Parts: sequence; C-alpha cells; structure tokens
Amino acid sequence: MSFPLRWQGYEVPQFEVGTLLKCTTGERKWWTEEGKLPVAGHGTFRKAGAEHIYQLYERRGSFTLTTSDIEAWRNEHKVLVGERRKASARLTAAARKAKKMKHVEV
Repeated sequence: MSFPLRWQGYEVPQFEVGTLLKCTTGERKWWTEEGKLPVAGHGTFRKAGAEHIYQLYERRGSFTLTTSDIEAWRNEHKVLVGERRKASARLTAAARKAKKMKHVEV
C-alpha cells in the first residue's frame, strides 16, 4: 500500500497506528483521549460528498512504545473498568434494596 508523501515523514495515519501497536480502535481512541498517543495533526478525505477528518499520530510516539507500555495501559484500563463495575453494582443493589423497602411499607 502506498501512502501520500506527507505520510512518509513524521506522521502516521490512525489505521496504521492500530497495526503497528496491535491495538483495537477503542484502545487507540482511549489512549488518544488520555494523551498517551501524541497527535501530530489531522488529515481529510472526501467520501460520499462529505469531508471526513482523521488523526495523524507522531511517528516517534508510535515507534518508541514498548509492549510493556501497552500492556500497562491495558491493565490500568482493566482496573478502572473493574472499579466502575463494582461501584455500579453497589448503587444498583442499594437502589433495589430501597425499592424493596418502599414496596414493603406500602
């Protein structure tokens, strides 16, 4: 696959970052939002009469990451998801208990 000349410099398109880092689209989006993957700029393309914008990532940032960095990010996310699920389960249990108590009183 050949890329336009501007991609052969310091910028990597988002679909190539996923391949380089062996990550999912969701992971790439989370890491971008958290500032872990530095964005170098944005590119555009036309499809079905509409202009679409996509991110271009810094090549240096993509190539300097190690598999241990990526695994650490995944583990951080896994812990965060676990904490949120536990908090949500506690809230749901409390709401269910309150509803049950209210139903018994009536």
